[in-house]
Amino acid sequence: MEISAKDNPKIKNYCKLATSKRYRHELGEFVLEGARICIDCAKQDNPKINIMNIFATHEAIDKYLDGDTKLLENAGEFYYISKQVAEKMRQTDNSQEIFMQVKIPKVENFNSNNSKICIMDNLQDPGNVGTILRTCDALGIKSVFLCSCCDLYNPKTIRATMGSIFHLDIYDEYSFEQAVQIMQENNIVVYGSVLDSTAKSLDSVEFAEKSAVVIGNEGRGMSKEDIGLCNEKITIKMKGCLDSLNASMAAGIILWEMNK
Repeated sequence: MEISAKDNPKIKNYCKLATSKRYRHELGEFVLEGARICIDCAKQDNPKINIMNIFATHEAIDKYLDGDTKLLENAGEFYYISKQVAEKMRQTDNSQEIFMQVKIPKVENFNSNNSKICIMDNLQDPGNVGTILRTCDALGIKSVFLCSCCDLYNPKTIRATMGSIFHLDIYDEYSFEQAVQIMQENNIVVYGSVLDSTAKSLDSVEFAEKSAVVIGNEGRGMSKEDIGLCNEKITIKMKGCLDSLNASMAAGIILWEMNK
């Protein structure tokens, strides 16, 4: 089937999902844009991933799939779209004209087999959240908590993950206090990353076998109350002229050390 009208109900629905956090969570669906992430999603053998609709131009199929739509057709309901419709749907400057509509996976109970955890506490930049998720995936850290963070299913966040969202156990419905309680129930030591001269320097930290690292807000860091819930305060001692790092950069350094 081909969709050429920009006011087609399926296209209008996709566009609303792309721009409205409230609608995404009401409907329980989110969207993907781009050849790589859509093709990666279609290839996933993961029962948590339920693809609803796939949209692509003829040109995109020829360029990225050599004209073969079988992969996408097996993953969900497939629709060819005109370039005018793709222009309406796109959220990026250089759209690759492949789009997906996917069910938001249900949050499950914490997997206590995962002994290395990342907790993001009140991060608000989609790029930072997505990049940290990608870093966790690269390091083999499978469990991530998003506590009072920006929307996981914001298209900007999704793009920044580069597909890592499909490989992780992500818990985004817990408060920070609830996340810490889960860590305590599973004997996981919680390390709060802070800008504090009294905190232990990262290069001298001996992480416990079961560890969770907390990355705080980009500008304010962690609140005093949340720091108080952690087992230990840790910090990256600066040797240059700067007194802090970007949140995703700091997370990469700390998570690497935890996972050594």
